Amino acid sequence: MRCRFSLLTLGLAPWLGAVTQGAEAQAAWRDTHCYHHDEPGRTLSFPLPAAHALDLRRSTDPSDVDGSECTASVRDREGSVIWRAAGFGAGLDPWTGHDVDGDGLPDAMVTVDRGGGNRCCWHVHVLRLGTAPVTVDTLDPNVFFRADEGGRTVLWDIVPFYELGPDMADAPLARLARQYRGGRLVDVTAERCPTMLADTARDLTTLRAEWDEATPDLRSAARRGADTAWAVIRAHVAVSSLALQHLACGLREAARELVFEAWPPADAPERWRTLVSAWERVAARRFLAPTPPTP
Repeated sequence: MRCRFSLLTLGLAPWLGAVTQGAEAQAAWRDTHCYHHDEPGRTLSFPLPAAHALDLRRSTDPSDVDGSECTASVRDREGSVIWRAAGFGAGLDPWTGHDVDGDGLPDAMVTVDRGGGNRCCWHVHVLRLGTAPVTVDTLDPNVFFRADEGGRTVLWDIVPFYELGPDMADAPLARLARQYRGGRLVDVTAERCPTMLADTARDLTTLRAEWDEATPDLRSAARRGADTAWAVIRAHVAVSSLALQHLACGLREAARELVFEAWPPADAPERWRTLVSAWERVAARRFLAPTPPTP
């Protein structure tokens, strides 16, 4: 499956202009990315902080296949290439120009696709550009960026649970928030939970869409099996996402209540154990503290 649309298209830095939704957003994505389907030799260039520049080039060499079709090259103010990476695709992340690592200086964000476009593998390289360029970090796929109340960058991770959904596209997910503090990338999910769990705002950092598909009436209908099969599936996916997010926020009992409101009594205990197990695997992999057990 090739890439349809990426989280990387969400929210351009002011100096790049705004990105809109739908077809215009996909066009904006193409305007800032090289992809393996592009015409050989197609080249895009962009200004970067500290008088540097980024070149994205589709190779003209037919032997460049399987991850070397697109090259991202960063040039310094003298025009010398100081950083390069290749992949199936490469691009300029729209958060470029913001201070990502919290040192007070704008950073460059270059994306490289290592997986052929299946939404799994667009790694984000955070570059601090100056007299001695530094790769601050290489971030996992499915990350996007927002500013907090003080204007500092928050890194949001979308964590899909493919094994818990009817298919890959409809898998439940949880959102985790991180931020650079004192030179370290730390988990700040708990600080964002009150806003994230609210059902009053619609944004990628909140769960309004999930609440809309898991209202008390819909949860009750799913528990009774009183609605169409697809409606029940959608309610179960939404409740699974809400429960996983409550677990991520340390609200284990609230997560359990949601599950038992949406599954028949005979099925709810097993679904609850499955969700807890899935979350604990993610918590262990990310070195997050597991939520305390409940009887």
